[in-house]
Amino acid sequence: MQSVDLLLPIQLGLVKYPQAIAKFGWAPQLFAVLFFLMLFTLGIGSATSLAGGIITIICDQFRDWKRWLVTLVVCVIGCSVGLLYLTEGGMLMLDLIDHYGSGFIIYVMVILECGGICYVYGLSNLCHDIEFMLQRKVGVYWRLCWGFIIPVGLLANLLYYLISEPEYQSGPIPYPKIATICGWLLTAFASR
Repeated sequence: MQSVDLLLPIQLGLVKYPQAIAKFGWAPQLFAVLFFLMLFTLGIGSATSLAGGIITIICDQFRDWKRWLVTLVVCVIGCSVGLLYLTEGGMLMLDLIDHYGSGFIIYVMVILECGGICYVYGLSNLCHDIEFMLQRKVGVYWRLCWGFIIPVGLLANLLYYLISEPEYQSGPIPYPKIATICGWLLTAFASR
């Protein structure tokens, strides 16, 4: 079921839009070339910004390393990892990483952030900072929401999801146990 949902945007971008462009009355070939150039440009732009962030972090940490060498290593490693998605099980790996690396982990991160702000930094400190910036008092409603309703609601939602989650599967085929273990390891590393 999950891999079918994952295929819908790909099918839309690579099958349905080209079919619609082919029905253009005037110069469909021009629009087809422009459409795929747009997709290519979007992909290159996303890859450049992600790689640039990683390269900057490494170069800031290790100032003695040459930037061109770090760029080369990051790009070769990124290309090598990307080749895994071209294998027969690539779509299953993408589905697994999408589920465990960017799904419910957002709830965990928000619960940690909300708890850190309200209970480590302090709800009263946060309200004093807001009062200082806006020159008006924070109401009881907001204090109640930030201190209790939001963290408890998110935690309840996360627990419900974890308790009611069925065995993860791709269509009718369940993932092997090792894939589920790797997915939970990815979740643990993603939440750090």
